[in-house]
Amino acid sequence: MEMSCAMLVELLYPGEILGDSEEFRFSKLQILLDNPEDGNTLYLTDQDVPTERPNALKLESMHEINRAFDVFQSFCQWREQLWQLALVEHDLKQLLELASSFLQCDLGIVSPDYWIDMYAVHHFQEMRSMLGKMSVGDIEMLYETNPSFDDTYKSRGIHEYPEYDPPNASMFYCNFFQESLFLGRLLFLISKDRTSMGMRQMMEIVCEAAEQCYRYLYLHRLDQHSEYKIYDLWKSILKDEDVDRSELTRCLGRREWKADDKYQVFYLKPIGYGQSIQTLKYYAVQIESMLPETVAAEIDDGLYCLRNLSKDQADDYHQQLVMFLRENLFRAGISNPFHSIFNSKRYCFQAEEALRCGTKQDSSLWRYAFSDYALDYIIDCYMEQFPVLDYCPENLRTIIEYGKSNRDNTLLDTLYEYYANQFQVQAAADKLFIHRTTFFYRMNKIQSLASFHPDDLRETSQIMLALYALKSKQ
Repeated sequence: MEMSCAMLVELLYPGEILGDSEEFRFSKLQILLDNPEDGNTLYLTDQDVPTERPNALKLESMHEINRAFDVFQSFCQWREQLWQLALVEHDLKQLLELASSFLQCDLGIVSPDYWIDMYAVHHFQEMRSMLGKMSVGDIEMLYETNPSFDDTYKSRGIHEYPEYDPPNASMFYCNFFQESLFLGRLLFLISKDRTSMGMRQMMEIVCEAAEQCYRYLYLHRLDQHSEYKIYDLWKSILKDEDVDRSELTRCLGRREWKADDKYQVFYLKPIGYGQSIQTLKYYAVQIESMLPETVAAEIDDGLYCLRNLSKDQADDYHQQLVMFLRENLFRAGISNPFHSIFNSKRYCFQAEEALRCGTKQDSSLWRYAFSDYALDYIIDCYMEQFPVLDYCPENLRTIIEYGKSNRDNTLLDTLYEYYANQFQVQAAADKLFIHRTTFFYRMNKIQSLASFHPDDLRETSQIMLALYALKSKQ
């Protein structure tokens, strides 16, 4: 059970600076003798320490030497209990209580969605004031005052909060990870006069034990509760990673979902300001709370939400979603309904394209359904390769060229309304604010320039698509 001189000095004289404490680590204590045993022993003396003995520590008196033996024994017992709770009992709450009592500090666990869901508070009222869930405004304030705030969630090891400044305490934090996945954050609130090297080293011991315990609880929770496992599998689908179909089917079954249920994807993207991964995690939890039959995951700068339509048939769904979008400044693209969760990647793309095409057509809305903008998507796709004129049949190109040479698009506009209004003369004339006679005159002029055959489905489809594309470019 290793200890360092800095830890021993901190436990013997908490808050005091006693010379330049050595970094020597040891597993035994012994009073200084002429013939040392080995390099893992710290030798204590109340005399001057020989310069050739770096593993010797001078204490004030023989009484302090005896105290050092008691402190060392207490430390060994504490560390053994800590790891017993972490690796055998998996009791994170008791682990925090034990660390808080031994180090005389307060501790709290912060979840990825900004909720202090476990704590040991005995020494500082400041920690009590932090308990609970942060509001969206509080989170936004963190990012406004500290643009690099999100980067702290990628850091490892123990760090001090530079801007946290209560009257008598300092705050430190350590992030927990499962591979590259951020699991949570351990907070320490300690007295300002106890930030020595020894204290930090003991905090590292607590962090290591707590992280091992937290990882176990997280993985156990994945196995026992389908909502956590589905979240990870949903992210894997979004990232085009290989997903074990049988495992996904089992997880869906524990949630009473089926792989061939009816689903829908909606893609949420913030407007007005950027969102960090951590705030997106927070919003994902809010969406799942608002829509229980939905799983949400953050990828890059947006949220991808999978809604089970077979389970969720709430009439006020659209109203709730729009309210959420307005309150939190998001826009959403919504896919068509589909069966089989294994096809969901394709419908994620639908939701993305619905949002892109919809905002291009009308940026004042909050939500855009792909079914309303499918034609716009088709137009965008087929205009990527060639200009729209190349897709026009010869008769339509003739009318376009006539309009360009005469600087008059009335014939093209007339043709557009004729096709757009399903060849209803009066409806088309009303759209153009002209008399039926004028409309017939224009149509005769068109037919004299080029022949059109409304009863030819192939020609009509091509003309209507080309006319819509021409209009969308204006």
